[in-house]
This record gives sequence, C-alpha cells and structure tokens, in this order.
Amino acid sequence: MVSHQHPLAEVLKGISVAHLGGNLSEFTVRILGDLGARIVTVQPEKPSTDSRTEEAHSAIRQAHYTAGAETRTTVEESTALIELLSQHEVVINACEGGSSVPVLSAQQATALREKNPEVLICHITPYGLNGPWAGRPASDLTLLAAGGFMGSCGYDDGVEAGLPVAATGGQVNHVTGMIAAIAILGALLQQGQQPRASGRVLDISAQHALAVSTEMAIPYWDYTGQEVIRHTGRHAMPRQTPRWQHPCGDGKHLLALPLYIDDRRFAALKEWMESEGFDHGLDDEKYQRSQTRELHMFDVVDAIRRFASLNDSGWMFIEAQKRKLPWAPVNTPFECVEDSHFTRHRTTIEEISEGERTIRRVRLPFLISGATAEKGHEE
Repeated sequence: MVSHQHPLAEVLKGISVAHLGGNLSEFTVRILGDLGARIVTVQPEKPSTDSRTEEAHSAIRQAHYTAGAETRTTVEESTALIELLSQHEVVINACEGGSSVPVLSAQQATALREKNPEVLICHITPYGLNGPWAGRPASDLTLLAAGGFMGSCGYDDGVEAGLPVAATGGQVNHVTGMIAAIAILGALLQQGQQPRASGRVLDISAQHALAVSTEMAIPYWDYTGQEVIRHTGRHAMPRQTPRWQHPCGDGKHLLALPLYIDDRRFAALKEWMESEGFDHGLDDEKYQRSQTRELHMFDVVDAIRRFASLNDSGWMFIEAQKRKLPWAPVNTPFECVEDSHFTRHRTTIEEISEGERTIRRVRLPFLISGATAEKGHEE
C-alpha cells in the first residue's frame, strides 16, 4: 500500500473545528479533517443511549468518519462549554442519536457569538432551525422520503415495480455532509477576504440538501410540470427509456450507457459486433442517423444486451472504451477497494493509527496535480 501526505491537507491548516453531535455531520467532519483542519469532537459527559447496538454502530461510524480527531468530554456547566467552544474558528452543531434538536441551544449559540464574534457556527439538523417541521424526529429513511430521493429511486420491473426505494449507503449523511462542507468552506473564504467581519451562522437542513440533489426530478417538474417515472438503475424520466445494465457471459452486469451513441460511435459499435460474427440486426436505414435512431433506441439496446450476454464483462469494458463508448462493469464497493487503479495509481486506501489499533479505510477522492503536470501525469 502506498502511503503519502494528503495533497490538500494544507488547505485548512490552522483552522480548528469543534464538533458537537454525530447525527448528519460525520461526513462534514471527515471532509474538513482531510483538508487539514484540526477536529475536536466534543461529547456529552453521559452517553445519550444505553443501547449496545447503537454504541457498536457509533464506533463503526467513528472509525470511518472521525478517526484521528481529538476527543474531549465537556463539563456539565454551560459556561465551561462556551469557553471551550470559543477557542475554535468553526463549531459544527448537530444532533445526537435520533434527536432533531442540536446539542447547542439557541441561547448557548448566542452566548458563544458574544464570547467570540468571529466564530463560524454551522447548525446541521434534519429540517432546519425554523419552520413547521423544525425539531421533528427523523431518520435516514424518513429523510430520504421527505427529501424526494425515494420519489426518484426504484424499479420499473419485478414485484417492486413502481414502488419507491430507499438507497442504502448513508446517502442522507453524505449529501448533507457535502452541502455543509461547501457552505463552511465558502464562509471561511469570505471571512478570509474580510478579516474583521463577524462569523457566519449556517443553517443546514438535510431535507433541503436532499431536495435540491435529485437530478432529473426537479428540472422536469420546474420546466415541464411532469413527474418522473422510477427506472431500474438509470435516470428517473417522465417516459419509458431503454435499459442501461445488462448481464454478461461471466454473470457480471455491464453498464452500457446509450446516451452518447452518436453516428460515429454507432458505426464503430456495429463494426465491433460484426468483427465478432454477431448478427446485430441494425442495418436498416432508420438506425443509421441519430435523428431517426433515437426513435428506435430500444432495438439498439436490445442488440447490445444480446451481445453482452455472450461475452465477458471485462472484455466488453476494454473493447467499448477503445471505441469511445463510456461503458463499464458494475463493481461492488469491495471490488473498487481492491482495484489496482485505486490502490496503486490513486492511493485510495489509508491507514490511521489510533492508540493500539490501526484503522484501514478509503480516503476521500482529492488528488490534485501540480500546475505544470501534463495530462496523465501526477506530481
């Protein structure tokens, strides 16, 4: 495994971040920490739950998101907490466990700003600090529903056809975390340009972050008044569209994106199939020009499906890329972690020592070349 200094670890050097409450904020902390900020996790003196299962999940989350952060336990007096927080440039005020109320109260936040007017406070809650939904209980599942993700995610085949599906993988935490990190970086940049300006107060709503991150659903509704239809493994659209994923001869699926098959790529696709002795059935004139081919893409995709079923996914990937077709095998997260493209060329895996244990985890995807580096060469 290649070990190296994070290429962006100097960006937030000298910035100290206090982190209260783990809910919806861990990914924000992870991003800021990887950018060089000093992270201090401020925990309640008494655990918020007696559940061993919850504690186990919390330990796993901490290993993945906040490993390497300095941990301090607060004292019970509010004044001591404010004194501690006032020593940091950024305070992330999130919720604990299933609560929708941030750890730091409105009165404490006001006291903190009086103590340190330049502190940047970022509140991260399920529904924001104000409005009729503020303070309502929430979970990953309910936020995916309320934020519109489940309205776009699902299948158009099988017994689940038409049903909304909740995407796994901590999508609420990740989407909210990225939005919060962007807001914090922007606020810090603005403060850097105006050194004497007061610190900003950021109100990050997880529901709001999700609602503006649903890709096709929002623009179709805004501009055409149409609701999208859930499609298996591809964009939700207001109409039926051809499939993108096809099982290959080795049992693995190939994502054969048909969106960029222009006339040149279509000719290359046909030539490829013919060179393998495959009868594609796409010689009719209606398939030869993009204007008419778009009306018959289900036929084109069916030929791709039949071709993929006869061949290995890895071979399909390599040969498609040679013809400028943006196709790829559908990898599991574990396959990505072991792929030499990540482990050797992008140094994706990192190891962090914490006391007697070593945490092995996937790094964030920051990799920047020097200003004079040429394409394909990284410094």
